[in-house]
Amino acid sequence: SRGHEPVDMVALGLLRKGRCAWCCLGEGKRARKETKKKFGCKSCMVRLCPLPCHTDYHKQKLRVTHDD
Repeated sequence: SRGHEPVDMVALGLLRKGRCAWCCLGEGKRARKETKKKFGCKSCMVRLCPLPCHTDYHKQKLRVTHDD
């Protein structure tokens, strides 16, 4: 959705490198990844892998928001 495009959060000075909030720390949690992620969603202020985590995170977020 508009305003939730994957951007380089480190280059923008918004977040430091770290683990993806979806595949490493969140509901889509899989095996721990040691690689540092620098991409994320500027609107949500979370680190996310560009694909597929960015899409999966926002699908889940929108579903929870609309279910409330």
